[in-house]
Amino acid sequence: MKALALFGSTARHERDFNSDIDLLGVYDGSAIRSVNRSIVSLFLYPEDYLVEKMTTGDLFALHLVKESTAIYGADVLQNIFDNFRYKDSYGEDICTAIYLANSILKEYAKINNKKEANKKIVWCLRTIIISLSAQDRTPVFSKKSLSEYIKLDKITARDILTMIDLKTSSMPIPLIYLNLFHDFFYHFEIKFASDMNGINRKLITNCLINLGIISGSSNLKQPPYI
Repeated sequence: MKALALFGSTARHERDFNSDIDLLGVYDGSAIRSVNRSIVSLFLYPEDYLVEKMTTGDLFALHLVKESTAIYGADVLQNIFDNFRYKDSYGEDICTAIYLANSILKEYAKINNKKEANKKIVWCLRTIIISLSAQDRTPVFSKKSLSEYIKLDKITARDILTMIDLKTSSMPIPLIYLNLFHDFFYHFEIKFASDMNGINRKLITNCLINLGIISGSSNLKQPPYI
């Protein structure tokens, strides 16, 4: 192990009793691996892979640069982080999140694993706001900052905070908030309508397979939720 860092809600000081403890490990292996023990998740990445994510402006890479806390190997992590470059546009990330969220919401009543469905819907909401902030070069990740970053006519900052907190719920989302999610994603679908062909189809397919919305199998590695 070359380096170890804390990231996610615990690093942001937003951890509650439902939160996991997420750790990033940089190691000498050639594959992405994850190890889970109770509430602790360790994600192991080869150094070259993380450098590549930095140079392509990946949102997870940006989160690590801005919010991770080194436990050891700080010099190794800093050398990796120094490679970060913003994308010219985060339109693909935004449109992927819109398409995935709409696909899940369309079939939401039929999905058995509501906890995973809720987690992915909230990931889509967060991804859109984080992408917009990254595009503005003023990245935000905390719940409060995300809720205040955009101004929508029908959805308040308090609504967005509540919607983000549904990430950990295993119960069906109440109808009032399902409608707010629909309104949220519809707003950005209209705004980015001309870019909707630019989506990460492999990521979307993998998520929909995992939720049982479509059949098939996939070995696509997904980054941790940010």
